[in-house]
Amino acid sequence: MGEDQFDLDQKVPLNYIMDWFKVKLESKTATSLSDRVVVIHARTASGKSTTIAPTLYLRFFNKYRKRIVITQPRVLTAMEIPKDIASIPTYQKPNKDGLSIELYRNLGWQSQEFVRKPSEKGILFCTTGILLQFLKTMSDDQFCKKYKFVIIDEAHDRSLDVDLILLLMKQLIKRNLSKDAPFLILMSATINVDRYCKYFNTKTVFEVSGQSKPIEVMYPPNDVENIFTKTCDIICGLDELERKNPVPELKHGIVDAIVFMPSVAPIARMIKALDNMNRTLKNKILPISITSADINGSTNNYRLLMEDSSKLSVEIDGKMYKAYRRVIVSTNVAETGLTLPSLRYCIDTALQFTNEFNPRYGLNIMMTKPTTSSMSLQRKGRVGRKYPGVFFPLFTERTFNDMIVDNTPSIMVEDMTSHMLALIAATNVPLDKLPIYDMLDPPSDDSIKYAISRLYSLGAIDKLGKVTELGKMLNTFRKISLESCKMILSGLVYGASLKELVCLACLMNVRKTDFVMDKRVSSVPEYDTGLLFDELYEVSPTFDRSSCDTANYNRLKARLLVGCEMLELLLIYQRFTAKAKDLGVTELKRWCLSKGLIFYKLSKVTESIDEVYWNMLDKMKLNPVSQDAQQEELYQML
Repeated sequence: MGEDQFDLDQKVPLNYIMDWFKVKLESKTATSLSDRVVVIHARTASGKSTTIAPTLYLRFFNKYRKRIVITQPRVLTAMEIPKDIASIPTYQKPNKDGLSIELYRNLGWQSQEFVRKPSEKGILFCTTGILLQFLKTMSDDQFCKKYKFVIIDEAHDRSLDVDLILLLMKQLIKRNLSKDAPFLILMSATINVDRYCKYFNTKTVFEVSGQSKPIEVMYPPNDVENIFTKTCDIICGLDELERKNPVPELKHGIVDAIVFMPSVAPIARMIKALDNMNRTLKNKILPISITSADINGSTNNYRLLMEDSSKLSVEIDGKMYKAYRRVIVSTNVAETGLTLPSLRYCIDTALQFTNEFNPRYGLNIMMTKPTTSSMSLQRKGRVGRKYPGVFFPLFTERTFNDMIVDNTPSIMVEDMTSHMLALIAATNVPLDKLPIYDMLDPPSDDSIKYAISRLYSLGAIDKLGKVTELGKMLNTFRKISLESCKMILSGLVYGASLKELVCLACLMNVRKTDFVMDKRVSSVPEYDTGLLFDELYEVSPTFDRSSCDTANYNRLKARLLVGCEMLELLLIYQRFTAKAKDLGVTELKRWCLSKGLIFYKLSKVTESIDEVYWNMLDKMKLNPVSQDAQQEELYQML
């Protein structure tokens, strides 16, 4: 704003940024995108995630009286950062305007799995899919009246949702520039500033340095071939490293380590190797696996992650020992935003598990491939927050320098059919005028062709590429595929049982591993196949259970379920709902645990089914119970 560099160095970065917003809020109208789109290049440990949104609320809420929405790329960070904010004493005390921040009153979170929204206008942390749904279902006036600040945290994470959000927000701000357009704030420690500024044609950029402590990087002489053996060697050698370098923070329990693995199978193998090594260690370790299932299900592993490390113990061969350090083995779900005060060591395998879509063949390809240098830097940033840290890459410095800098945008490797429908519905223009090439990175021609062909075959668009009434309906659904949405609507027309159709549609989004506890990464009861026999017996009293013990289970499934996992899921869920009618929540949780089932995931299916019904009633104005009056109209659409 006209200051020289010396003056800028004397200012507190947060106050300087807030002064800029104060000027723009007082002017009310914007003349260019630079007045509404802000890029904050904040280094690791700068505190951007826990300071920007709360400070905006406390300083300006009484003037604009609107909400702040801030996205996170991971469910874990969308849930934990609000808790961190609520625990900061500065935000708990009322300021001069009488404003304070309280969890669940004016601060909350929302994701596909978890919803704890604030009861008053305030700050909502959410995953990117939630914000995209807001943009898809709200008009410009509705969105501008509800939200004043839209913050994209970790904007370098180029998911398909983020790319479409950036496009829709750019168009929304352009259309409402002379009105009360919301502010768009893009934040990241590794953001490509020039790229984003050019895309939004904005000159408003704030560079903020971090306050991270020194991180010692221990590159190996050669790239590691056996990541499991090398990781065990590093963990085993930490005691000797601490003996030679007895830094003060070791007395405060800053001794924990985090290991990044590509997927669940390598995590299970790593946990097993650490358990075997633990028998020989003088200072026992507590290996903890953290996957998306642990976060979504709030499992015991997740609780151990958040507990005081000084109070933890570990069982080895039936004996209990005090755990000297936790060794957290995780996928990239812990890569951004996770701040654990006791972390000192980070081990990076530089591997990630990806699921990439090939539009030429219409199928997904699962593979393990190297990470990018920006991902490695994010992993490195898990340590050195409050105390000095040590980073152990399992690759050489030369390999790091040769890595691809940024991730491949998800728009290049994911099926974008539903996002294409959202874009067509939002713009409502013919295909030749669709702003698909106005995205930060446009999709490939093959991906566009596949998406358009699929939408046309479903009846979501007409021959000119404009959205149909059916397409508008399909665009309002969430969590289930477009084909499943059309199946449900077709059921209304042809008088099929809507209860079973909606149940099947929601079950198609889950796998057996989502329902059944995984013994590879934790000690859980064996999955009890007897519950399937019970269900079959109740359906058919003539069913002879005595001839079908556990040993013959696979033969039974092949004969009665035709090897179909979907039918097995249906039987499990039916058994769960039958028990839910007779048992309370606590008893139902015990029953699930005794059967080796995940209570949380099963209950989420019920919530998804309820959401589909509510979506039909609220967004589509359809009555799932009374179908006759709507059959003819839907028939014409289909």
